[in-house]
Amino acid sequence: MITISEQINEILAWLHENKDNLDPVQCSQKLVEISVLKASLDSELADLEIAYNAVIASLVNNEPNIAFNKIKIIALDTEEYKKLSKTKAVAGSVLEVARSIKRYQNAVSDSMKMTQYN
Repeated sequence: MITISEQINEILAWLHENKDNLDPVQCSQKLVEISVLKASLDSELADLEIAYNAVIASLVNNEPNIAFNKIKIIALDTEEYKKLSKTKAVAGSVLEVARSIKRYQNAVSDSMKMTQYN
């Protein structure tokens, strides 16, 4: 099964490959796809945050003699943190791409309006 991040990466790759030939309808379709995936990604982020916090709680309980700031450093080296960090990066990229698509759509729309008036 393909992950949310992989689906997003496929859309981003498609956008990159077709950036010189995009039309507003295609952009709208991709924007909807990205928005739906972003919502799913946000849910996944919440689950990853919970898993990472569980790792920290476990370390606190199992290592009571280690200072909390050191426990947080240890937790940074776990798979839970690595997954969380990567997913946050993808979520940030998706948000920027969605904004870029909206700006592109607005520019095309403005250009079309100007053409109609001339």
